[in-house]
Amino acid sequence: LQETCKFLEQDIEQSVNESASDKRTEIVYARTEGWPMGVKLCRLAFHSASHQNLLDDIDGSNVYIKEYFIGQILSSVPSDLVLFLTKLSLFEKFNRSLLSHIFEEDHPQERFAELLRRNLFIYRCEDASDWYYIHPLLADVLRYRLLSLPKEDVRRICALASEWFYNNNYSNEAVKHLIISGDIAY
Repeated sequence: LQETCKFLEQDIEQSVNESASDKRTEIVYARTEGWPMGVKLCRLAFHSASHQNLLDDIDGSNVYIKEYFIGQILSSVPSDLVLFLTKLSLFEKFNRSLLSHIFEEDHPQERFAELLRRNLFIYRCEDASDWYYIHPLLADVLRYRLLSLPKEDVRRICALASEWFYNNNYSNEAVKHLIISGDIAY
C-alpha cells in the first residue's frame, strides 16, 4: 500500500512551493519522511488553509490526510487489524517483545506479521533493527481514533507498557506510559 520511493528535501521544496522556506521544507520532510503522497497531501493542506500557520495543518486532524488514510488505506484492512494498529499508535516505537507483553492474548506476533505483509506504513527504526515505528502521518490519524476506545483499555495498555519499559531499562518511556495510564501510585 505504501509507495517505496522517497522525495529528497529539495524535491519537497519544489513540490510544495517554489518559494518554501527552509523551515517549512524541513517540517514537511520530517512529517512525511519524503513519502510522495504525503507531500501531495501537505500541498493540498497548504492551498486550502485559511490561516497563517500552515504547518499546524500537517497532522492526522487535517481533512485530506485523514480522508486519505481512512478511505484509501484503513478501509481495506480488517477491523480487528485496524484496532490493533490503532493501539500500536500509543507508542513512538515498539518491538516484538513489547507487543508480546502487552497483547499476550491477542496473537500479537501474527497480527504484527500481517501488518508488515500488508505494507501498512510500519518501518524499522534506523538506530535499532528490532524496533519499529508507524509513519508519523498515519500514527497521527490513528491517535485520533484512540479517543473512541474505552479509556480503561488505553490505560491498561499503557500500564503494561510502563511495566515492560521499566523492566527493560527504558525509564523515560516507562514514566511516560505510567502517567498516561493514570496509575501514579504504581
